[in-house]
Amino acid sequence: MSEYGNIIHSFNTQIHSFKEIFIMKKITTIIIALSILLNWSCRLEEIPVIETNCTEDTETTFEKRYNHLINSLAWDIAETQDGDFIVCGSYNNNTPGDDKNHIFLMKLNNEGDTLFLKFDKDDINGVCRSVTVTQENDFLICGEKGGKPYFARYDKTGNLLGEQTASDDGECNCVAPQLGSSGRYLFTGRRPKANANGQSAYSGILNVQGGNIGIFDEYKPALKSNKENTFQIVRTIANDGYAVIGNSFNGDSAPAGTRYMYFYKLNNNLNLIEGTEQFYNLNNSSSIGRGIIANADGTYTVGGFTDSNIFMLHLNENGEFIIKYDYGEAGDQIYSIIEAHEIDQYVICGISGTQLFLTKVAHNGEVLWERTYGQVPTFEAGYAVKPTKDCGYILTGYSRLEQFDPRSESQTYIIKVDSEGRR
Repeated sequence: MSEYGNIIHSFNTQIHSFKEIFIMKKITTIIIALSILLNWSCRLEEIPVIETNCTEDTETTFEKRYNHLINSLAWDIAETQDGDFIVCGSYNNNTPGDDKNHIFLMKLNNEGDTLFLKFDKDDINGVCRSVTVTQENDFLICGEKGGKPYFARYDKTGNLLGEQTASDDGECNCVAPQLGSSGRYLFTGRRPKANANGQSAYSGILNVQGGNIGIFDEYKPALKSNKENTFQIVRTIANDGYAVIGNSFNGDSAPAGTRYMYFYKLNNNLNLIEGTEQFYNLNNSSSIGRGIIANADGTYTVGGFTDSNIFMLHLNENGEFIIKYDYGEAGDQIYSIIEAHEIDQYVICGISGTQLFLTKVAHNGEVLWERTYGQVPTFEAGYAVKPTKDCGYILTGYSRLEQFDPRSESQTYIIKVDSEGRR
């Protein structure tokens, strides 16, 4: 199990006009539960497996809750080459003798019907946090198993081809193809610091050939802070390395308990590029960077949240601050940011009150539209959003049946929407 815990929020929301920055009502309840404050999600952008031609909007949308497994939640989703969707996540039977998390993999068709469901039954804690589709239309996942970074490859029918567990403790939060390199995949997450307490950011490259998965190279920064975790890695536009976003706990001069948003760049040899390791104390509060986009002009767009709101900000090529746009209120959380189908527009998803939200914003920070999903008495959380090749978007997360009861059973929650977020 990861060291941070799920945060369960309960508060009412109200959204103003799309021309204004949306503002949520005050928080009525915040319940803090087990271990991980955050983890996940990862954008698939390196190999153009899915090509879109958005001249017409999708005619297929759905909103479904899946109760195949007990206490399940979907951490990530990817569209396959044949227009289906592969979902990965975790479930917990929460029964005497089996209170561990287990990995599941589920394939859906374009209408959201289940094509297959594969799940672990072993006596080891496991979570899948990221999934990507290979050039062979197989599925590569990453997460943790037994408290160690875990990678596995499945064929298109869900048969396990191979798996690899790292030797050290830690977790993988994101895996994505490496541009122009068949069989090479980027990953990022965390692992323990060498000869010290705490944890270190952890990025690297996997070499995947058939069922063989090997860690080709890796980078473990030697930072002054006690703990780091990284959530997304992307190839630079110049193809000269990689950019990584996450957070650093108790960074340089940070008050106890403060998380700094954390950015760094690596060259193609996975060495830190001098002058690119950046810490950000946004709004004088804990700051979490959850997703990063490499823009065509060499800048970066980041989505995340602080103790007081959610944000989108732009960084220059070295990660230096350019401008930040604030939205929402305390307790709101962004878990995923992607490029929209249109140029210079972005789509973000996360948690707002007791509902999953999806918002489209322009490069200049203007809110173009905002949607929320879910209804009383349920609680919905959105962990990943991806574009679909039929010009819409698909979201993953979970739905808890009783919003004010963290012990209530959760179900995997998937929503497929059109280009305007309508279902």
